[in-house]
Amino acid sequence: MSNRRQSILSRWAALTGVAILTLIPVSRSFAEPDLQPLPTITSYVTDTTGTLNQSEKDDLSKILERIEEENGSQVVVVLIPTTQPEAVEQYSLRLASQVGIGRKATDDGVLILLAKDDRRIRIEVGYGLEGAIPDARANRIIEQTIVPELKKGNFYIGLRDAVLEIERLIKKEELPPPDRTVPETRTPDRGFDW
Repeated sequence: MSNRRQSILSRWAALTGVAILTLIPVSRSFAEPDLQPLPTITSYVTDTTGTLNQSEKDDLSKILERIEEENGSQVVVVLIPTTQPEAVEQYSLRLASQVGIGRKATDDGVLILLAKDDRRIRIEVGYGLEGAIPDARANRIIEQTIVPELKKGNFYIGLRDAVLEIERLIKKEELPPPDRTVPETRTPDRGFDW
């Protein structure tokens, strides 16, 4: 009888273990919604929405490249359809930390993220530039420079004017000079290695 009891207990323990292992992934799927995949960033401007034409992307890229060459800071513009189910703030932090915008030691990167279908925009600033572009200033750039143009359908003008304002603010900040000894890693399409 004790062998039979031991056999029943062993089977029960095995079934319980299998049930627990089966339920763990199910419970995780309820706890963590599927997040939007992050876009692959290969250039200064990434537009997965098709909002900007090639000439506009090239013009923005030239300004952004100039900022990096003259000041060392990287500024990247990303247009995506949506950040849902994440708020734009969480998505922009996730994207900025995965991509590693700016110089690692200085943390002087800026991400301008526009979620077109959500009608949300965020400027994420690395700690190295928070003196030049604090959150309140980034919000003013959004509210006073970008949003009025977006309401008119002028996405390029709003983004360009914001980039020029950010460039002006970065120039005022005391940052380490750009590292001119680093070998050129840009590809012909103005992409660069992160």
